[in-house]
Amino acid sequence: MCDDVVAPYAGTVDVALLLAATVALVVGMRLAPLPATGTVVGGAALLTALNQSLDPGVGVVNDLVFFLVVLGGPALVGSAWTTATRRARQLARLAALRSGQVAAEVEAARVDELGRLARTVQQEMVQAVGAITLQAEGALRSEAEVARAAAEPIERSARAALDLLREHVGVLRRSASAGHRHERPGPGTAGDVRGGDVDGSRHRAPVPDEPRPPLTALDGLSALAAVPTVVEVLVHAPARGPWWANGLLALAMAGPLLLRRRRPLAAVAAALALMLAASLLLTPHTALVSPLLTLALLAYAVGAHGRGPGGTPVGLAVLLVGGAVVEVAAPGPADPATVGGASALVVFAVLAGATSARHARQVRRLRELTEQIEEGARAEVRLARARERLAVARDLHDSVAAAMTVICLHASVVARQRGIPAEQVRASLETVLQTARDAARELRDSLDPGDGAPALSVADAVAQGRRAGLEVRLERPALPLPATTEAVLARTVRESLVNVARHAPGATVTVRIDVGLRDGTEVAEVEVVDQGPEGTRTAAPGTGTGLVGLAERFAAAGGLLEYGPVDPRGFRVHGRLPGTGVPR
Repeated sequence: MCDDVVAPYAGTVDVALLLAATVALVVGMRLAPLPATGTVVGGAALLTALNQSLDPGVGVVNDLVFFLVVLGGPALVGSAWTTATRRARQLARLAALRSGQVAAEVEAARVDELGRLARTVQQEMVQAVGAITLQAEGALRSEAEVARAAAEPIERSARAALDLLREHVGVLRRSASAGHRHERPGPGTAGDVRGGDVDGSRHRAPVPDEPRPPLTALDGLSALAAVPTVVEVLVHAPARGPWWANGLLALAMAGPLLLRRRRPLAAVAAALALMLAASLLLTPHTALVSPLLTLALLAYAVGAHGRGPGGTPVGLAVLLVGGAVVEVAAPGPADPATVGGASALVVFAVLAGATSARHARQVRRLRELTEQIEEGARAEVRLARARERLAVARDLHDSVAAAMTVICLHASVVARQRGIPAEQVRASLETVLQTARDAARELRDSLDPGDGAPALSVADAVAQGRRAGLEVRLERPALPLPATTEAVLARTVRESLVNVARHAPGATVTVRIDVGLRDGTEVAEVEVVDQGPEGTRTAAPGTGTGLVGLAERFAAAGGLLEYGPVDPRGFRVHGRLPGTGVPR
């Protein structure tokens, strides 16, 4: 900063000081804070000793302060840069985690609503099945003609239940598909985390109303940095102007230092004005060493507290231009080495301040993300539970639609075909009653899955198909399947047999279960094939989403379900599930 101090270094400032500053920057980036501090202090002491040997006329303290600034500034910037990079990576990971949690919260809210709808439908189905059960029990206790008359309201109740299922199960299917397509929040929604935003340094809304930092003890301590300038200007020889005027002007530098965080640009302007007055009228501050500390503190405040998108660049420009003006205004010719050294100090201090502010934003963002992630963990648990409830609700189609279809078929036969023997009427009504009771049990299981009720088996599904009037032949290995695999295959068999009963009543059906290796993977396969009706396949009541739902279930388990007509009039359903875990 001053001719007496900086001029002796002019021969080395272009190469040696630049090299030393670069080494200090690397030291700050690579070493931990304590070793880096020791290296900087040792380097400053070594350079001081070297310069003292070359020019003993320069004060030792001046040398040491100068080299501490030259080495300490770059080391501080390097350390801050490394810390910022590490925190940015950590923030990116946390932001990605938080973004997924926000998606989970949105999905949980959607699934909760679907679950509420499904539970409403379940309650309505419980009432419908209960009414059918009562009607069937009453018909079985009545004479044949009364029993035939009761079949028609039973059929109407079953068809109404199927219509309700068709409507609401369709809503569940469509909503689930939409949820899979829109699982992540879009731009502008809660939890939107864009690239480069992890430290809050980009894409921020203007913050003109941000409160300025309050005055603290740190500001008072910074103001004391004017004291060394007062002491130095009073003992400096030769001084220019009255000693009291030099002392008061140097003491006035405490004002800008006190306000440097609240009003950095105003503080810089005031300090430069005082320095310019000293250069023109009194002892120039460019002839002193201690103003370097004042300049560094002001430059740091510009980097750390510059407001608005242009606050820091404008402050840096004012410092550089103002410092050059102060140097030119001082008596004697301007020294390029002095201007260059002061400018380098200003740039490093501004960078250090900007890096420190970035660190502070990162720390705040880390704290916010940590709190949000703790809250989001609860949302993920809620989402898992909601998805489980929704999966149970989608079993409405499997547990109730199939039963309603069987009830419709048997009630329709009793109500529409005249001359049926009383024994057949009774058998059909018993089938209706048993099917309704089974459906009621499964509904209770879905509403309260913790009662330990046994899951549906393939044998149960085949028995239900036979009660629906189908001739079913079952082919399967003797080894038992895992419960989850058995349940999926059983639901596939039941849905397939119900479809046959709807569209090809009385047809012969073959059900095959097989376990083996396919392309090196252990799989379980199910195939349901019917020979078709004597005439064309008939339309019958149903929700129209059973096979679609089964295909979704297979896909979720990593398997595949295929279905379609086979020659001449039959229909085939084929599913494959990986990883059966069947013992061999």
